[in-house]
Amino acid sequence: MRSNNVLGFIFAGTLDEKIPELSASRTMASVPIGGKYRLIDFVLSNMSNSGINNVGIVAKSNFLSLMDHVGSGSAYDLSKRRSNLTILPPYGGKTFSNYVETIYNMHGYIENSREEYILISPSNVVTNFDYNSVFDFHSKNNADITLIYKHGDRKSVV
Repeated sequence: MRSNNVLGFIFAGTLDEKIPELSASRTMASVPIGGKYRLIDFVLSNMSNSGINNVGIVAKSNFLSLMDHVGSGSAYDLSKRRSNLTILPPYGGKTFSNYVETIYNMHGYIENSREEYILISPSNVVTNFDYNSVFDFHSKNNADITLIYKHGDRKSVV
C-alpha cells in the first residue's frame, strides 16, 4: 500500500472537555507543548513524514489558534501541488458526539478525495511514529480495519 493513497483525518477536539483549564480558549490540538510546538504538530509531522499528502483536521470549537498555527500546511510539506491541508469546521452550528457520526457527516469530503484509505487519529498523540509499517501490515493481512494502541497501566495522581 502506498501511503500517498491515504486520507489523514485528525480530530482536533479530542478530550477538550476532560481538561477545561487548558482548552477553555483553544482546542486541545493547539495546546502548546515544548515551547513553540502544539500537540497537533506530532500527528501532522508523522502523517507528512509517512507520505500522507491529504490531511483533514476536524475542528469542533475554539479552533482559531489552531488555524493560525497550521496555516497553509507549509511547515508539514502539505501546501504543495499534490498535497492538501484542510480545516473541517462544524457546519450548521452542529457538532457531532463521536467519530462515527462525524465521519458519516463528512461523507462529501471523503467521497471527493482521491485516496482509497483513511487514517483516523486524535490530535493528542505525542509520539514519533512511521505509519508505513502499519500500511504494510494492513495490506498484508487484507484487513478492513487496523487499530493502533499501546497498553499501559493507568496510574492515579494524588
